Amino acid sequence: MSLKRLKEKTDFGDHEGIYLRMKRGTSYSQKIYLLYPELYRILQIYISEDVSKEEVYKVASNIKLIGTEEIMDPDDVKWTSWSADVQEESRWKSGASGGDVRTFVLRKDLKIHKIGEQISLEVSGTDSNGNAIWTAEKETGIDITASVESVEVADDLSLLEEEYIYEGWKKAVGPDGKLLKNQLSYIKCGDGIDTLDEVIKTEETEQKLVFITTVYTNQGDQEINNMLYKGNLMLLREADDEYQVYTYEGGSHFPVVGSGYDEASGKTYDRIEQSGVAWTWGYWTPRADYGNGGNYISLKAGESIRTKEAWIVNEQDLEHLYLNLTGESMEFNEDMIRTGLVDVRQ
Repeated sequence: MSLKRLKEKTDFGDHEGIYLRMKRGTSYSQKIYLLYPELYRILQIYISEDVSKEEVYKVASNIKLIGTEEIMDPDDVKWTSWSADVQEESRWKSGASGGDVRTFVLRKDLKIHKIGEQISLEVSGTDSNGNAIWTAEKETGIDITASVESVEVADDLSLLEEEYIYEGWKKAVGPDGKLLKNQLSYIKCGDGIDTLDEVIKTEETEQKLVFITTVYTNQGDQEINNMLYKGNLMLLREADDEYQVYTYEGGSHFPVVGSGYDEASGKTYDRIEQSGVAWTWGYWTPRADYGNGGNYISLKAGESIRTKEAWIVNEQDLEHLYLNLTGESMEFNEDMIRTGLVDVRQ
């Protein structure tokens, strides 16, 4: 799913600010510029994709900056101008800056967990008094672990609850109840002036449903409410001593599926267009009346809850699937590397 860029100027509590939502492609797709004219400061807040807009506004409206009346040594400050910051963001969007999106990691640096293994997570939510908490910041008495209980693969939607199925998926089912085939078109992008986009080749592939059950447990002695859960299925390729993320969209940030080279024709391609619904949306339950999508759960001390999530992928993707339990990020950020991925290859 792609998101349009959104900009809103509004008040966050007692201070004016600007909220931005950028197109996905990095783990921090939301940003707030919060103005504190009385302190001659602009606070930049970077927010990950898996935090709802409502939660973002609530937190930003309660942030307070307090001057310490201490003066820092200018040599200890990394100075940057607003124009330089905006210019760097523009370079990132155009793909000119290659250091912002990390698409590979050394194999020795990434934990790969097995199905059934207990994984410790750093999570956000609210405590029993309704206060926002992040378990990585301080001792909260909340200790969340997750374990992938099972991975099932099907060629229909029979594993899913009807009320939670994305409408686009229902249209991808044939008269026999099976998922329709997906036609892939391998595209060499033109420059729009001297050259046009060229279809290098086309092929058909089966679409498969991947259905994952995960158990979340609060091992601590304090409850957590409105805890976001969001698995993200990723395609990884192992190359030498690295893991590499790749996508069908390709582009300037991620390598395209198949490494961008067709051996039969000897031609390169930049992206793969699909006629089906593979990698277009997700399915999750339980759902709460909270946040965008409602993918939130509450856990009392010692309590466990099972979540069920599903994706539709192309058949050839099954042997390259890994599950990221830290959020929606498609890049190797610090949280993902520290937590690790679950090997759900089939």
